[in-house]
Amino acid sequence: MEHNIDWDYFPEPYNQELPFYIGKAFQRLSPEGVEVLNEVIVLAHKGATGQDLPEAADPADIGTRLGGLPEEDSTVVWKITGLMEAAFSASMEKQRGEMDLLRQAQRIVDRARELDPTLDPDMPLEEAVAALKRHGETAGISDEVLEMEIEVPATD
Repeated sequence: MEHNIDWDYFPEPYNQELPFYIGKAFQRLSPEGVEVLNEVIVLAHKGATGQDLPEAADPADIGTRLGGLPEEDSTVVWKITGLMEAAFSASMEKQRGEMDLLRQAQRIVDRARELDPTLDPDMPLEEAVAALKRHGETAGISDEVLEMEIEVPATD
């Protein structure tokens, strides 16, 4: 079953580990274990990325079916579930950090414009930092952060 998951959604090392361990799991599981793991993957991915869950999706049913699997299958599915949970948590933490950086960058631009209202509100962050320095203020942001590339999600 193809899951159409963009593994790069997850930060390292999860973007490599998830497809690797899921692939290994599919090689080891019984057909019933494969079916349950497929459902777990689909539900976890759709739920974590804000997609609508299938109407037939019933986590309690999956839990019941998981309990009916051979012990080795159940263990493998639980381990993959735990890895997926850690990957989604790491992804959310990364996104929170990026949002914090974006808010900090906006505060820097806003402060630079307070000091010099002629500045373009869409100026690059480096220009805002330079404007603060010209006025004897510091931005409170490191050179490493200034060099980071942060993807801003589209708001379609």
